[in-house]
Amino acid sequence: MTSFPIIVIIIMCAAGLSLLISGIWLMFQGRPTSPDEATEASLKEVIRLNVPAQALLVLVGAALLVAGGYLGVTHWQTTPGSNTINSSPTTADTASPSATPMGTSPSSPTSAPVQAYATLTSPNNGTKVSKQGGFVARGTATSLGPYTVWILDYDGGYTVDQEAAVAAGQWSATDQPLGDSSDVLPFNRTMVAVIADSYCANRLSQIQSTSDDYTQNLPDGCKIVGRVTVDVSRP
Repeated sequence: MTSFPIIVIIIMCAAGLSLLISGIWLMFQGRPTSPDEATEASLKEVIRLNVPAQALLVLVGAALLVAGGYLGVTHWQTTPGSNTINSSPTTADTASPSATPMGTSPSSPTSAPVQAYATLTSPNNGTKVSKQGGFVARGTATSLGPYTVWILDYDGGYTVDQEAAVAAGQWSATDQPLGDSSDVLPFNRTMVAVIADSYCANRLSQIQSTSDDYTQNLPDGCKIVGRVTVDVSRP
């Protein structure tokens, strides 16, 4: 609600009080001042004649007075610095930025809001590479803290390749060899780069140590930050 200026509130209260008093006074105007001037019957007649004519003043005055008082209380409550305003930040005010890498999975112990960023900058989609030599993936990394960057091959599930090396705001990791003996040249290979908290990194290490180093789904605490598909056209 828009706050009314205090002068308007004062005028409303003053006008209401004035009308209320005037209405009551006019309602009883002509009332006998001593027992000798009128009987009880004449007193009732005076009141009966004046009440219909002045009741409107009383009602309007009372309404203005009540409205002015209500607006005055509202104005006081909404005035900056009033102790009725809750100035503590809400959950939305303190929520982590949407660009941060992690969610808030309960199984992810380091998923607290952190200004950690990573991007994939190379290679480009369609780059022709060797099956045995593979390629080197590169990107940027900012304020990783406890987070790490990993690369994984993707074909509907994820094959864990390795954790990237990070230095001077840059990360790199080699993806080789590509495919397996059943893959006939040429073929495409899709790789994803993920940023991982400590829980995700631990799970990726465990998966990498298995014989097929494969998982159908990314562990909690991982977020994909880049994806590229290369053309494996050479042995």
